[in-house]
Amino acid sequence: METLSNANILKFSDEILLQIISNINTEDIINLSQVCSRLDRLLQDRSICVKSEIHWNVKILRIGLVKFLQDPFRASYIVHLILNDIYWVPSGVIRSIVLKLTSLQELDVAGSQLSWNHLSQIFAHPLSRLLSLSWTWDDQLEELIRKRKSMSSSSFGDANLSSDTAWTELLELREKFQLLRSLVVHIPEIFNTNRLIISSHRALCYLISLCTNLEQLWIFSWPKTTTERKLSSNFMTEEYYPLVKFPHLHTFVFSAHESPKIFIPRLTTILINSFQNEVKDFRQLKTLWVDHPFLDVVYRQENRYHSTWPIMDLSSLESFCLPLVDEVLNHFDASKLQNCRHLLVTHGSSRFTSLNKLLGSIANLESFASKAFNIRIDWGQFVNNHPNLKAIRVTDDAMISSYADACVAMGKLARLTKVSLPIYSLFEIKSQDAVVEYTKRVTNTTHEIGKNSELSEQSVHLSSEYFCEPHMKRKRIGLPSGVAVSQSKRRSISGLDYLTLFCPKVDEFELGFTEREIGGVKLVLESLISISRWTHLKKLTLDSIPITNGDCLVQIAKSCRLESIRLSDLGPSAKCIYVNALCSALKLCSNLKDFRLQQKYIGSTAPLFQSLENCVKLERMMLVSHKNDRPLEEQGLLKVMSTCSRLSVIYLIVDSTTKASCFAMRKGLESRYRETRPALSVVIRNDLGNEEEDAKFPSVHYRQLVIFGPQVCSFTQFPRIVL
Repeated sequence: METLSNANILKFSDEILLQIISNINTEDIINLSQVCSRLDRLLQDRSICVKSEIHWNVKILRIGLVKFLQDPFRASYIVHLILNDIYWVPSGVIRSIVLKLTSLQELDVAGSQLSWNHLSQIFAHPLSRLLSLSWTWDDQLEELIRKRKSMSSSSFGDANLSSDTAWTELLELREKFQLLRSLVVHIPEIFNTNRLIISSHRALCYLISLCTNLEQLWIFSWPKTTTERKLSSNFMTEEYYPLVKFPHLHTFVFSAHESPKIFIPRLTTILINSFQNEVKDFRQLKTLWVDHPFLDVVYRQENRYHSTWPIMDLSSLESFCLPLVDEVLNHFDASKLQNCRHLLVTHGSSRFTSLNKLLGSIANLESFASKAFNIRIDWGQFVNNHPNLKAIRVTDDAMISSYADACVAMGKLARLTKVSLPIYSLFEIKSQDAVVEYTKRVTNTTHEIGKNSELSEQSVHLSSEYFCEPHMKRKRIGLPSGVAVSQSKRRSISGLDYLTLFCPKVDEFELGFTEREIGGVKLVLESLISISRWTHLKKLTLDSIPITNGDCLVQIAKSCRLESIRLSDLGPSAKCIYVNALCSALKLCSNLKDFRLQQKYIGSTAPLFQSLENCVKLERMMLVSHKNDRPLEEQGLLKVMSTCSRLSVIYLIVDSTTKASCFAMRKGLESRYRETRPALSVVIRNDLGNEEEDAKFPSVHYRQLVIFGPQVCSFTQFPRIVL
């Protein structure tokens, strides 16, 4: 209150205060409501209350959140309630909050604990008129149906549940489901194997079929746990799909990771056929994004083969995931994608190895991702056709030698902000024209630095680098077979060098995720320091890069305002050679929020924890070290927790730490910080093992932190549906 008085903010009129308050988040609004009665009254205004969105890491006690949302005046105005990934609020509390909101139209609780029993109570309420729902699937629904029918697990799995009488639990709410215009379903990981009676999603498919007025359908599925994979031997045929009719659907998204929990090709076929049979016009379809690893599976039904996709007009699509499989290519016309803005290409086919015709038919992409194999792209033509590209992600396809040239072509994309590239972007540039152009730009930059004394020392260092033919040294221990590393001070330039010089707006960069063997080629590892040119960089991911030291990390930390760092298996396979440089870099990362390190033999964790004390904004930390020779250092961890007041997610898996120590550290952190940090999630182990058997990761951290993979052009957050 003293701060408010000194600023005289309460002397402003109500209109001005409302204008100010409209620009702050819900967490600050809740805190403001507890300052004085006047602010609390202002915060009951309809314009402030119509939307309430809570972030997973809010520092608000549960009682304060409930009191704020259940205020009688405020509750009558709330139309949009976004509680995605609020995993620390029990299901019953969410139910109690929602039942008080008489004007609610949008309920987003994916990644939260809302159970089917409590969701059905919300739907059954007489005043319930939900138009949009985002929810995490409750695997207990089918178990409830099984018990109501007094069936054993085996007989339930073999039963023919095609009749409506089998789904009384859902049919009772048919009218409420028919009101839904958008549905987001999150299929989570199941860690408690005692609950895993059956492995099926027939009830989910039936629930979807009841939502006949859907305009948007989103399904997110994460990888199966070890137990789920063992119990899902009939994965390809287990699902029951009723007749589906969605005459108003314009958005269908299915995003899966690795081995997903649900087999989707048949559902995809039924959904798309509903357009062909009911709507007879595909031009209302705006988004068709089916990213599923088993779309190339052709199944037999009634002694006939059914293709996954019928013939359809794609001219109105704005976002499209194109699987290069025969079932799609048989009916695909690349010339119909002229309005596409976001494109993902997956799978691969011997019939379709060049993307040039496809990419040439599209007018102006804004994001492009390729997970397909055995494809070719004319990067020069691609960049000329899509100069406004903002995000790009490519994998290690067959055209390995062209990646340096691809980076040269991408240098023309002045608006590029998000980039994910394989390690081949560290190849030396062979084009003499590109080398000359790079030299001219470096020379001009050097002259500018000479005129401007305010430019950083790092810019001087980078601009003074010239390329020349380096002295080559044979392979060192830990590097991939056949890889030579430049040893001279004045070095060659790589595709990454060129890209960092000509695309200055990049704020998210991923390098690595390469599955192929590298042999007989040269990596210009010194070019990693050029990443420091991206002064707007916030997210950095490096995977499986054979670095010889960590000096580049220090330079990057000096120049960039990093908020996320993800590192995995850098350098040789023996003792970690860059931990000291990493510690120096972390001391410079005052804006860091997420830190993930997966590396063997990191040694003592004390220096890392001491460096992380400087990251006062840190929210999530994950450290994984196989075969480490030193246990976790508890005092260092406690100092990090006390210094970083927003740190709520701690996942530490380090060898040489006893199980008793892991248990004691976890219990100590939970007892000390559970009340002040409601989102606290702690997993401390001494080995990876079957971590899903006895460790529970909230979905938001599982998909953004635990799963280590490319995130550019991927769905890492649940969508915010605009009605």
